[in-house]
Amino acid sequence: MQRQVASAWHKFTRTNRRPYLFSSSSPSYNTNSNNNSFLKTPPILGLDLPEIWKPSVLKKTPSSHNHNAEQTASVIDGISIAEEIRSGIAQEVSRMKNAIGKVPGLAVILVGERRDSQAYVRNKVKACEEVGIMSLTADLPDDCLEDEVLCAVSKF
Repeated sequence: MQRQVASAWHKFTRTNRRPYLFSSSSPSYNTNSNNNSFLKTPPILGLDLPEIWKPSVLKKTPSSHNHNAEQTASVIDGISIAEEIRSGIAQEVSRMKNAIGKVPGLAVILVGERRDSQAYVRNKVKACEEVGIMSLTADLPDDCLEDEVLCAVSKF
């Protein structure tokens, strides 16, 4: 199966030269073993985000001799956009809870006591709380054994 996926991906990338970045709400792709075609599966949460992002580097840049062209750049309010995204995610989580009785979750195993990692995890847990996503954290010492990490994974 992995070989089929790799073969289909290779064929896909040869025919589609432009790089794509799929959003977290993008559908996943499976291959059909009969004909190696891509089948779309729906995203878990149907967020209203763009499914494919095409980098602006591929667009033609205006020539340097056209100084009188109208400016097309605009200032955006990142804080309000982030709040709008969080609100949409919270609504989707609530709808998911009402529909199937479950909410998505984030599980983190933090090994060691690096302050930057702790801050990162703390911010992710806070973000989960804001939108109703369940979060679980296991803190393990820096010198823990592989078996301890595997045990923590199995508890999630």
